[in-house]
Amino acid sequence: MELETKWSVNESLLQSYRSIFISSQSFLLAVGAVLIEQYPFLNIAIAGLSLLMIWWIWIPVVKARRRIVDYYKYALKLNDEQGASFFQKFSEQVYVRNGTQRDEANKFLQEAIGEIKPITDLRETRKKVDVYLPIGFSIIWLLFIFISVIQIAELSIN
Repeated sequence: MELETKWSVNESLLQSYRSIFISSQSFLLAVGAVLIEQYPFLNIAIAGLSLLMIWWIWIPVVKARRRIVDYYKYALKLNDEQGASFFQKFSEQVYVRNGTQRDEANKFLQEAIGEIKPITDLRETRKKVDVYLPIGFSIIWLLFIFISVIQIAELSIN
């Protein structure tokens, strides 16, 4: 597969994953809001499941895909000689999983393409969608849990 195709496919997957996660969390929040008054135990279960989805699936999946997108995005800017050297030194898996190697790869890319700013996979827009949004959903779920625990405590007192 050509570099441009790899970048395009991975960019599309990243956008799809974000959409899936945001939609699923929005749906679950709507269900939780409906259940919060009558079914606090069920609401806690849904909140726990949702928090697991955010922290165990959403964040790691989106972070890895975001890095793969950048791996190919910046590699597209390399000439043939630079590209051969880059792909020989840094594989996609190493770029995604090894922070030290990724930093070296980003320095290589920055110098090779003449990028002024340091290359990072977490630019401002991505922070909003990939960090602040999952944290926002998590805070809402924690509030739902708090409310449900209070309701259960009130039920046990009465």
